[in-house]
Amino acid sequence: MKYKFPKVGMRMVKTAVAVFICLLITFIRPESVPIYSTITAVLCMQPYLSNTKEIAINRIVGTLIGGLAGMLVLMFMRNYVPWPMVQFIIVSLCMIPLIYVTLVINHSSASAFTCIVFLGTTIAATPGTAPYIIASYRMIDTLIGILVALVVNAFHLPVHRNRSVLFVSELDNTLLHSDGKISSYAEFHINRMIDDGEWFTLVTDRTPATLVPILENLNLNLPVIAMNGAVLYDVQDRSYSFSLPMDREVSDAIEGVFEEEGRNCFVHAIINETMHIYYSDFKNTAEERFYHRLRRTSHKNYVFGGLPEEQQAVNITSVNEESVNNRIRKEIEALDIGNRIEIICTPSHDAEGYTVMDIYSAEATRENAILKMKRDLSVDQIVAFGSSSLNVPIFKLANRAYAVENAARALKEAATQTISNNDSDAVVKMMEKTFYHKKDL
Repeated sequence: MKYKFPKVGMRMVKTAVAVFICLLITFIRPESVPIYSTITAVLCMQPYLSNTKEIAINRIVGTLIGGLAGMLVLMFMRNYVPWPMVQFIIVSLCMIPLIYVTLVINHSSASAFTCIVFLGTTIAATPGTAPYIIASYRMIDTLIGILVALVVNAFHLPVHRNRSVLFVSELDNTLLHSDGKISSYAEFHINRMIDDGEWFTLVTDRTPATLVPILENLNLNLPVIAMNGAVLYDVQDRSYSFSLPMDREVSDAIEGVFEEEGRNCFVHAIINETMHIYYSDFKNTAEERFYHRLRRTSHKNYVFGGLPEEQQAVNITSVNEESVNNRIRKEIEALDIGNRIEIICTPSHDAEGYTVMDIYSAEATRENAILKMKRDLSVDQIVAFGSSSLNVPIFKLANRAYAVENAARALKEAATQTISNNDSDAVVKMMEKTFYHKKDL
């Protein structure tokens, strides 16, 4: 098997350009020491602009702290400490308060750079030059490197971008690989497209609590459509931007059916940006496993007891034998609230022969959430990706719809095209091809 050499990427090219510009600036500022500006430019260069801005802020903080501290320490040593060995001890011990200060001001990632600028000011000081001049030169050189990195990384070649398109991808078995993770390749390219103005969201039946650790490396600019459309959750702010709960009389009627059957159900309600799940005594091992698998998840709180009077449920979940859930479903659908709810049944991950029955408001659907997002963004088109048959209504809405190779047959039949499986990052590749395409969909 031949070794495939990696391509020379834009980050490499931009880093070289930034270093060259820093070196050119020495013709304008002959008093500068280009090693500081060039090293800063290399450290600040990131794969996408949003990261570069974050790094730049930390570098500026580190530059100011390190430069000012270096100036004061240099003045002290020149006036009162003529012995080199004692100077070395003082400079070394200063590392402790410098790092501590960055922790206190919540800029811990700036600690290393603070120390570098401090050492450059105190150790590489030119004899006979005033400490304030040395410190100011070091800070200016460093700030030049930061500015150059920001400008160079913000530069884009004139490539067309479809900013009037809303890209929607199912999470499980579509964007996620079989190991339940998003590849570093996908994270890089999605973040780059978002940085270039792409509108991108995810749709899933998961609760927001399980999404945060999976999506923590994505710089999503839109909320995630979670719980099959019942909520829109902003992963960046850790907040619920929208929800469609059931009317209280509807959820009470549903809970009444479970009580008559002598069965437990999990009632989900959003209280103070936290999902609270109310439940009673477990009736089978599957729901007990379900509870223990999810109860330690952050941003979620399990409560033994009933839903408080003033709260509304966004979802009611039942984990039971398939025959039991089917019977309960028929009883619920026979009530006069049957047309006001949506019921979705899926196989349980916790026990063979059991199903998970999720009950939502009839208006809380994936397609309604996408239409709302489309209206809010004022975009013209929708491009969808998926694997589950639950996405058939979304595919019918979309201008183009792509089913992954491992998708359900019903979804493939509704798709514009079938692409490779979820382990090949086919979704991201097709998304990139569509987003940077000049022609209309």
